[in-house]
Amino acid sequence: MFLERQRTRWARIGANHDPVREYLEAYNACEDSAKKAQGLVDALERVVYGLSRAAATAGRNDAWKRTQIEELGYTVGDERALSWSLSLTEMPSANEILGALREWHEKRRRVDEVWGKLPAEARTGARPPKSLG
Repeated sequence: MFLERQRTRWARIGANHDPVREYLEAYNACEDSAKKAQGLVDALERVVYGLSRAAATAGRNDAWKRTQIEELGYTVGDERALSWSLSLTEMPSANEILGALREWHEKRRRVDEVWGKLPAEARTGARPPKSLG
């Protein structure tokens, strides 16, 4: 609410540059890129979990032997396949992950940069950059 009033005030005095809007756009862009990166990390985590820990027994690290890999097919009654199932085609590539992480870091730096230009009175109603992580 406070930010809306600030934006209206700056518009009334004829300011061409709206630092509040610039900050909100940078903040939202950073949140959006975080969601994209998190989705890729979650997909990678599902594959890693399925190959390394799903249905693993104490002292063994061969869960991959008991994981149903959808691309390899599955025969009902196969004792080696347990309830954990995954698709390796869902695994993001290293370049996809690197790109998403790079984008987030760039957008996060932009949020800090714009926050530094934001007038102190406008900061009161804004979520600070540290809330992004």
